[in-house]
Amino acid sequence: MACCLVCFSGEPIEGEARRPNQWQVPLKEGCSKDPCHCCFGFWCAECAAMKLRKKSLDARGEWPAGYKCCQGVIPACACFKPGEMGEADNACCCLCLEAWCCTGISTSSTYIFVMETYQLDNDPCYNKFVRFNNCIQILACFCTIASIFISDLREAAQCVRLIADFVFRTLMGCINAQVNFEIDYQLQRGGGAYKPVAGAVAGAYPPQQNMGGQVPPQPHYAQGYPQGAPPQKQQQYPPQQGQQAPPVVAYGQPPVQQGYQPPQQGYPAGGV
Repeated sequence: MACCLVCFSGEPIEGEARRPNQWQVPLKEGCSKDPCHCCFGFWCAECAAMKLRKKSLDARGEWPAGYKCCQGVIPACACFKPGEMGEADNACCCLCLEAWCCTGISTSSTYIFVMETYQLDNDPCYNKFVRFNNCIQILACFCTIASIFISDLREAAQCVRLIADFVFRTLMGCINAQVNFEIDYQLQRGGGAYKPVAGAVAGAYPPQQNMGGQVPPQPHYAQGYPQGAPPQKQQQYPPQQGQQAPPVVAYGQPPVQQGYQPPQQGYPAGGV
């Protein structure tokens, strides 16, 4: 089977964005690094798909509210609308149906979900393995259909189907081991909770601009000033009896000089 993988490309899909981080364990090493979860994914791929999805959502603190059918990887089509079918209200039941009815899609959706959560780049071995699996599944389907009309092909079709099932189960086991190892690693290093990419949150300011409870400057403050520097806010004191209160100067407007005279009386000698 390893020789067959050489015939397939490991390049990502055209137009797919590259990500900065790498998987801790490549797909081809998943079985040796986490053999227990690899065997679990091979012999019971449906249960492994359920466990892996719940674990990936728990790592982000989003179970069950954040659950969607196929985690939104499969786009909406006709009556199939992920996130709008009440999945979060019946997360366990919906996840069970997804894992047992669409095992491959469910496992791949979790793989992509974890990859996007931790900004992991695509694994070339994953691309090769998935393409090889797709081809062998199509071949098995054609052989099964042909065996209906040609009885002599029935044994050959059964052999091809057996090989296709073995390839699929092996892929499920390797994905389960790789993703489970990655989630454990992220949890150990404190990266289990989802953290947005730096700069993705609008209105974020550097920490030093918010120290001391100060209000960070707003972009529109600089409008109307050639040098781009907003006027400094002056500390104001309550007006003395018989004095006129100074006008309030709004940010973004030039200071008003008309009609205001500074008070003649000074402050007490002791200072303020």
